[in-house]
Amino acid sequence: LYTANPATDPSARRIPVVKSLTPDIMAMATGETRSGMGSGGMAAKLLAARMAGAAGIALAICDGRVDRPLTHFAEARGGTLFLPPRAARGRKAWRAGRITVDGTLSVDA
Repeated sequence: LYTANPATDPSARRIPVVKSLTPDIMAMATGETRSGMGSGGMAAKLLAARMAGAAGIALAICDGRVDRPLTHFAEARGGTLFLPPRAARGRKAWRAGRITVDGTLSVDA
């Protein structure tokens, strides 16, 4: 998450940690800012951060195009960490997300 579109604004700064999904943060993804840098992709990521936060889970957005993206993220070289507003446990954490699960998960090599 950046303060502006880094592809068009050289002064754009990465926001490394988001402690709260404020209306200003949400507006960054919807294009409701002066920069107009919002996109549907970031809006979906912020929705995922809100759902994870409601369940008491932190969420990280990192660059999957680099080698070893989690190491890259952990070394503070890219990405944004969204902290949950509160911790939740067990069944309450699952229910807080207010989502239903339908489908399958497949993991390959």
